[in-house]
Amino acid sequence: MHSLYAVCQQLVDGRAARGKRYDLAGLLLLLVLAKLAGMKSLLGASEWAEHQEALLREVLHLSWKRMPCTNTYSYALAHLDSQQVNAQLAAWFVRQAKEKRSAEGTDAGAAPPSSHLAIDGKALKGTGAQMYGGENPQQHVLHVYEVQTGIVLEQCPIGEKRNEVSALKPLLTEVLCKGRILTTDAAQSYHAFGRLVKQAGGEVILIVKDNTPATRADLELFFEDPQADRSTWHSFESIEKGHGRLERRHILTSPDLKEFLDRDWGEVGQV
Repeated sequence: MHSLYAVCQQLVDGRAARGKRYDLAGLLLLLVLAKLAGMKSLLGASEWAEHQEALLREVLHLSWKRMPCTNTYSYALAHLDSQQVNAQLAAWFVRQAKEKRSAEGTDAGAAPPSSHLAIDGKALKGTGAQMYGGENPQQHVLHVYEVQTGIVLEQCPIGEKRNEVSALKPLLTEVLCKGRILTTDAAQSYHAFGRLVKQAGGEVILIVKDNTPATRADLELFFEDPQADRSTWHSFESIEKGHGRLERRHILTSPDLKEFLDRDWGEVGQV
């Protein structure tokens, strides 16, 4: 709790000096606790803080005369740099996870939880009616997160004149990619993506769908060829039962297309 408060103290408060009755770090800490308690709106967070006032004052040593209203939270959030908040909180979560692993003695000899990163774009609920464009478009955000811990390392909004590809490119630095495997959906399956990740010291798993029709057709022909030499191919099958259904997953892999795909896709280990 105290370390999170210290992180919140480092954030730049964009509010005017006049009328600052509540410190920014305290407001943010209350919002985090309210969110963890299940509150889904600023009004809900404000009411929750009022109901828990006695406990919050005791635990957090609050000196405020009364708890903030909804407008106070809204005004403070509107004057924050969201990218700075994301960066500071992500760094804090990573430190917490590392300290936990160290305390449990799981660091030595094990791959770090951050070795697998997933890239995913999401539409923000309640922001619009149309998925892309239109008079009332939805707002989209691109996330890069650790699969094992769920920690979001990067989060950036996708503007009207941008897409997931252009939003992600500036994030593919050595700091993010080195020593990690990045997985993504078909939206990022373009020729330069794998090269960018490899140049930054990472590996990538791409999904080829109809947005790359030529490559998909080539792969289908390759795997359907009855006379192909399958001596280097490998297969694996898993059967899982859950959520009221039985799922059978089968994968067939080949390392034989490295030279064929190199010109367009760069170094490809297997398909």
